[in-house]
Amino acid sequence: MNIFLQVLIVLFTYFLIFYVMAQVLKNNSIVDIGWGLGFVVVAIYTFFVSGIFDLTSIIVTAVVSLWGLRLFYHIIRRNWKKPEDYRYINMRKSWEGRNPALKAFIRVFMLQMLLMYIISLPVIISNSYEGSNPIPWIIPGLIIWGTGFAFEVIGDAQLKTF
Repeated sequence: MNIFLQVLIVLFTYFLIFYVMAQVLKNNSIVDIGWGLGFVVVAIYTFFVSGIFDLTSIIVTAVVSLWGLRLFYHIIRRNWKKPEDYRYINMRKSWEGRNPALKAFIRVFMLQMLLMYIISLPVIISNSYEGSNPIPWIIPGLIIWGTGFAFEVIGDAQLKTF
């Protein structure tokens, strides 16, 4: 089975678990907690399944994991023991009487699965195929990643303060 199909199955299972938890808790905003962690799952899965432990795979897995774990921690800390986010409440109200559980599965959880899959394609590819010579791209890539990561951390801190 090719890596792209494997990752799709892993993500489907991952989001199915979050969907079941959301139905039990009656809180679809739990999907937000799973967003960052899902990228970590993809990065680590493709890193170990591919068996390619070159510099590019190590760096990609490390930076994606650092970003995803930070986002997971930030959102779980912010949302823990809070009621369902108003966006999901409004969705649930608009779906009332029209199978809201199925609509949540498709429009919230499977949509996020699909988006995560598409966004993760560069991670899947870089972790699953040996590159020719990525060394010239590593430093600029780390600078761009570091800048974005810093903006996200600072922005979250400012939002919390505000």
